[in-house]
Amino acid sequence: MTIVFVSEFFPESEHGDVRGGVEARCFSMALELTRRHRVVVIASREPGLRDRQTIAGLNVIRVGRRRRFTQSGGLFARLMFIISVAFTRLPEKPDIVDAQAIMAYVPAYFLARRYRARAVATLHDSWLGRWVKLFGPLGFVGELYERLYLHFSWDGIVANSRGTLERIRSRVKGRKTTVIHNGVTVPLISAVEPRENSVCIVSRLVKYKRVDDVLRALVLLRDRGRRVTCTVIGSGADERALRSFAQSAGLSEQVRFLGRVEKHDDVLREIAASLVFCLPSEVEGFGIVTVEAAAVGRPYVNSDIPATREVTENGLGGILYRLGDVRALADGIERLIIDKALYRAKQVELQKLIQQYQWSERAEETERFYGQLRLAFG
Repeated sequence: MTIVFVSEFFPESEHGDVRGGVEARCFSMALELTRRHRVVVIASREPGLRDRQTIAGLNVIRVGRRRRFTQSGGLFARLMFIISVAFTRLPEKPDIVDAQAIMAYVPAYFLARRYRARAVATLHDSWLGRWVKLFGPLGFVGELYERLYLHFSWDGIVANSRGTLERIRSRVKGRKTTVIHNGVTVPLISAVEPRENSVCIVSRLVKYKRVDDVLRALVLLRDRGRRVTCTVIGSGADERALRSFAQSAGLSEQVRFLGRVEKHDDVLREIAASLVFCLPSEVEGFGIVTVEAAAVGRPYVNSDIPATREVTENGLGGILYRLGDVRALADGIERLIIDKALYRAKQVELQKLIQQYQWSERAEETERFYGQLRLAFG
């Protein structure tokens, strides 16, 4: 088959310095599928990167206005990307065009129709009915945009979790759908000795990720006489407020804000250098960073939300706590820090957990789904 992936951003080399879960999935899936198929990736033009290049056997075409990686803003540049994708000239007629990112759904659909290829949308989350709550008044635009692309006559829809599929099911009746989880690449990093009494967070710094819950848990632990340090990786609109809270709460010497870390392996090293991983978010489509923490052997304390329950099989390899319950979050961190037997047992569970998230298996599932679409529509 000839397969085209459309992703807003894509790494510059086969070393895979990805900058988020969506990009990680597109990169890993493209590399796996290019072993047996012809794969083309369309992504945004970025400073210092060639517009056309070959990475580990797959062809990358970068289009639109040249811009740096960002998870928000850049409305004009994103509009130019959408227009450019829709009119991209491909080296050959594709069998499948698979949209892998929110800004890719609309242009990838029309690109597929131009080439009479099967149009597939890979959905990493759905915020239907929650856009305004999560993003304020401007979320209304996102709500309209999601309703628009879900209304399209997609030949196939891939959801990264059962929860994501359930949130859109009423909008995609009659379409061919499937759930294919993300995978994880076990990092080739040297053994890292974790710091004592330490936790790590990898997250966008926005309200619905609830990073402040972890900071409040550190205050509770300090009041119990237990000093726990925290490394925060990520950037976002709430960064200034979080730094201010840490300072006012007397946590300045306990909390490190690293911002966005460029190299993915460096992110994994920071996770491995901490004893416990935390994901306190109230919204996740999948939460691939939890599986990545599992791959480096670090148990987690995560909010008990549908995506996390699904991904961890109800808490395999870590501790789940009721969303927003800061005391329970602090209790979970404390248990993993002081109970060595529990910690080792959770590490054993993590080894079992990551066996279910091999990219080779996810690629085989994707191949089968593509094949079904080709057979179903002739």
